Amino acid sequence: MDEALIRLARLVDDPVGTAICLEALAWIACDNSDPERAAVLMGAAGALATAASSWPISLPNLLASHDECVRHAGTALGSAGFAAASLGGEQMSSAAAVAYALGE
Repeated sequence: MDEALIRLARLVDDPVGTAICLEALAWIACDNSDPERAAVLMGAAGALATAASSWPISLPNLLASHDECVRHAGTALGSAGFAAASLGGEQMSSAAAVAYALGE
């Protein structure tokens, strides 16, 4: 995924767009065998989307990708590890989540 999308979402202060980008980056982290990063990003995406009264999965057929990433990261980290990493993401501000996603 091109990081330009999340940078643009940050510039226009678009919490729903940012949540969608964070969710997609979580899936990439899962594919790259980085379950902790995936859990943090999913937690941040979920918190941003909830705050905006939305959901980071805008297309129902992408829900399978979300569920697969949750299963993969949960298996790799264990229940407690996944919950802790996800909570860390949930507690991030939008700016902190974007910075984390971009490796800043």
